Amino acid sequence: TGMATTVYLYNANQEKADSISVTTNEYGSYSGKFKLPEGVLNGEFYIADETLNGTSYFSVEEYKRPKFYVEYETVKGTYTVNDSITVKGNAKAFAGNNIDGAKVTYRVQRIARYIYPWLYRKIGYPRGSNAEITHGELKTNADGSFNITFKAIPDASVSRELEPVFDYKVTADVTDINGETRSGETTIAVSYKSLQLIVDVPEILPADSLKTISITTKNMNGQFEPSLVYCTVY
Repeated sequence: TGMATTVYLYNANQEKADSISVTTNEYGSYSGKFKLPEGVLNGEFYIADETLNGTSYFSVEEYKRPKFYVEYETVKGTYTVNDSITVKGNAKAFAGNNIDGAKVTYRVQRIARYIYPWLYRKIGYPRGSNAEITHGELKTNADGSFNITFKAIPDASVSRELEPVFDYKVTADVTDINGETRSGETTIAVSYKSLQLIVDVPEILPADSLKTISITTKNMNGQFEPSLVYCTVY
């Protein structure tokens, strides 16, 4: 209680930028505040109480309120591996206007995923290789939209019998005419099959309760796709 000490502020170059004198209260604690200097190098600053040999580090970075964001439309329709898939993106300003003429730098990466574990239970977990499928640059249209088209090349090292799903991660960095860059990414799931069939029936239920069977058809990204279904009960 009542202990007087000095707390120093150090900048990113480990130079003393400011100091304040403080005195502990009845609980042995003290408080104070610094005004961070402007026009200096950003980075890791710290405060130090050299009397008590204590330090605390924190990062100082330039903050700029974003003016726009990047979003993608959900991929609809059915498709399988080796098809050409087009992903539609948009750069929209928070003020409501479109970001036209902005540079879009993109890349597409492939990651294998396995959804039927019983298919490889005896041979062990299959190993596929991640790969970059394509990359490039383009410009946003007048309405702020842009299209990224890629071929869904499968991983030939993974057996088709394991029914793998390939996730194609699309990443785009959009830079407007003022130099501000915003990023957005989406993932497109592609398989050797174009549809998922979901049958919602409990494994066990009373015979007189089996009155309806719920069947849903979706593409590999979970979007509903109308299909003709033949159902046999025996």
